[in-house]
Amino acid sequence: MFSELKGGGKMGWPGAYEAVAKEKGIEIDLEKIEDLPAIMGYGVMSTPGVVIDGQVVHARGVPKLQRHIYDYVITDSDVERKFDTELDTAKEVVVYAKLPKGFFIPAPVGDYNPDWAIAFKEGSVKHVYFVAETKGSMSLMELRPLEATKIECARKFFRKINQRYAPENVKYDVLNSFGKLMELIK
Repeated sequence: MFSELKGGGKMGWPGAYEAVAKEKGIEIDLEKIEDLPAIMGYGVMSTPGVVIDGQVVHARGVPKLQRHIYDYVITDSDVERKFDTELDTAKEVVVYAKLPKGFFIPAPVGDYNPDWAIAFKEGSVKHVYFVAETKGSMSLMELRPLEATKIECARKFFRKINQRYAPENVKYDVLNSFGKLMELIK
């Protein structure tokens, strides 16, 4: 049995159990435990925590990231949080970054800040370098017009970089999942 121990409030880490399961290469039969006395019964005083077959394998906060340039990342949405968890445990990924607000692409309608920069193991995928924007919806119709325009400017920007410096080395796209990323690069 695989259990996730969750405390009160918004301090929990959605995906703690997924990251531990992926790292250990095991299937998940998940039971979420939110009852404080039950959590304390495992000797865990700080959540989130993960228990496998009655044994605590992780407690006291968010596990450090393995492939991100920093130990921790702040995401803007559940889509980004799940994407981050999958990037950090993917064997094809060498290193990745959630791009800071200070990183931007100049556009006629205002600066554009994509979400991610990802480097893959050479030879394992067709695009070694990838810049990604993560969205809950893939429909440009659901984006604000200004955001859709900035995304189109980014597409042109990376197309020009590839033409001028490195043909097809840097790929840019809008994604809603890690699975979609893997479809584009394999």
